[in-house]
Amino acid sequence: MWSYTARLRSRRCASLANPTIANRRQLWATRDEWREYMTWSTRQHSKGRIDRAGDALISLGKDDPGREAEIAVIDNWRACHAYPLQAIKMTLLQRAKKVDGSALVAQRLKRRPSIELKLRDNPSMKLSQMQDIGGCRAVLPTVRKVRQLINIYKKSQAKNPNHCCPVKSRRESVGWRFR
Repeated sequence: MWSYTARLRSRRCASLANPTIANRRQLWATRDEWREYMTWSTRQHSKGRIDRAGDALISLGKDDPGREAEIAVIDNWRACHAYPLQAIKMTLLQRAKKVDGSALVAQRLKRRPSIELKLRDNPSMKLSQMQDIGGCRAVLPTVRKVRQLINIYKKSQAKNPNHCCPVKSRRESVGWRFR
């Protein structure tokens, strides 16, 4: 469904609260207009500029007028992670559903206050090198099914070793403490 509901409201299409596929296509005058509206964000700033925006975020006061420009740079950097995160989530969802049809998969982008806090706590960290801007997880009913899912990823890694990173479950990385 993407985010076409905002577009519906802006065009005052109250009668199309639950539009069909045909009605959705009628909302845009041309196919190019639809594509322009539904595109993913791309990086608009250099990594050096992104790092300077991260430094400014923690050094500028909350009411500083220059802060808004820095926030715009940081928001663009966060938004750039939405497409790769969605692709990873869809792969995870597909593989988790093979293991258990009731698997729950979720994704999130790190919120700006969390980014600011992490940069304050780690002064040597650069925003462009922060590794947890986005994340996703699969929730499965048993540890056995989690292991099955991990094995699916390990088999995928064995087929294509140059394009995969090591697979670790949360259990392996933090021990036996689960939320």
